[in-house]
Amino acid sequence: MPFCSACGEPLKEGDRLCPACAAPVPPKPGPREVKPILSLEPRPSPRVLPGILLTGGIFVILALIFLLSGRGKEPSPTPPPPAASPAAPQADQAAKPTVTPGGETPAQLNLAGLQAYQAGNLEEAKDLFLKAAKADPANAKAWNNLGLALRQLERTPEAVEAYRRGLKAQPHFALTYKNLGVALEQLGDKTAAAQAYLRYCQLAPDAADADQVRQWAENLLK
Repeated sequence: MPFCSACGEPLKEGDRLCPACAAPVPPKPGPREVKPILSLEPRPSPRVLPGILLTGGIFVILALIFLLSGRGKEPSPTPPPPAASPAAPQADQAAKPTVTPGGETPAQLNLAGLQAYQAGNLEEAKDLFLKAAKADPANAKAWNNLGLALRQLERTPEAVEAYRRGLKAQPHFALTYKNLGVALEQLGDKTAAAQAYLRYCQLAPDAADADQVRQWAENLLK
């Protein structure tokens, strides 16, 4: 039952005014319009459908014919890429360092030997230099350092042998010639010592002591 919105008095159907307060009674709202969510396209007439189906069927048949006609053909083989020319070896390519059974490289052994030599541990230094030289016989620095340690241990003949093995590996390692001259002079072989000194001066003419060493060699030859 409807009620008056002003005084709350019950109303009857068809009342336009409230019998108690004479307030106008609003009319009932009409049905609301519902908008479509999706616009619907007009359906094709039954006469158009057979034409669409016929056109689609023709397209499918043509596609199948095209696919079947290409099955029997094998694709043309792709030519192989041209063979790469061999690369020229790099002149400055570093060789892989030799690793000893203990896992150290000759350079690491040589460095450890220098540290032991500077600390006064001559025997330990000698052993480390010897390991480095044996691991890399072409390492002139290791042979030179081995000769230094042996000479300090007063094993001069062995030092001379170490120097000569280093020079055999690298004949142009200048420092070894000077150390060899010192060892040979200690052994009393002045001529061989002078020759080693002069060879040092030839290989290292710009060395700070080159003139002094040359004069000493000339004195030995007199």
